[in-house]
Amino acid sequence: MTTAIELKDPVASDPVPDPVENILGAAQYMSATYWFNEAAKMVCGTDPMSWIAAQFAGDWEAIQRAGIAISTLGDFNEDYSSLIDRDIIGLSSYWTGGAADEASKYFTEYSDSISSQANDLARIGDQVQQIAVGMYETANAVKGLWQALFDRLITIAVTAAAAMFTGWTGVGGAIGGAAVVAQVVSASAVWRQAVDTTGKAWDGAQGSIGLITGHMAGLENIAVHQLPTQSYDHPGA
Repeated sequence: MTTAIELKDPVASDPVPDPVENILGAAQYMSATYWFNEAAKMVCGTDPMSWIAAQFAGDWEAIQRAGIAISTLGDFNEDYSSLIDRDIIGLSSYWTGGAADEASKYFTEYSDSISSQANDLARIGDQVQQIAVGMYETANAVKGLWQALFDRLITIAVTAAAAMFTGWTGVGGAIGGAAVVAQVVSASAVWRQAVDTTGKAWDGAQGSIGLITGHMAGLENIAVHQLPTQSYDHPGA
């Protein structure tokens, strides 16, 4: 039975549990940037890498809550439609005549409209939640790439400093300079990968938006989905 609690505020949840992520991403514990980031969280109360990733990927939790809310509204409409259908069946047992027939017709059409909207809302809600999962995964991917990039920047800084202090030997400077160049090339490749990941995520989002637009067209279909513009009123009733 439909109750008001079914329309409670949606709550976002982590698509991938942290223990699983920690196992799959065990290599992060070998990263200097990971531990700098952990130190920043303890000192400043902020996760710099996650913040950077969020600027690229967006607020996946807000999108997930929106998707859950839309899906819940679809479930609510489906239950509401079922209740109307049940009451229409019982209506004929104690009310007959022209007014009863018109009332039955009105509420049947009303129920059909609500049910049709429920199907569209369910599909839209699912698609929005899929977008949220994509944003979440993109954020984690970007976070990992930024972590790798910062590791290389740290290596470049340390190598450059070592090259400067050993430059007086000639050989040390040459070796250090070559090492810096190699690390710069590696860091540039990671940066290009981060940009490429963000671009692919945007392409995926565009495709999802196209699907959602198609489902929304169903909500705007006057012949099937539009709700009545006025309440039931029969002059003879």
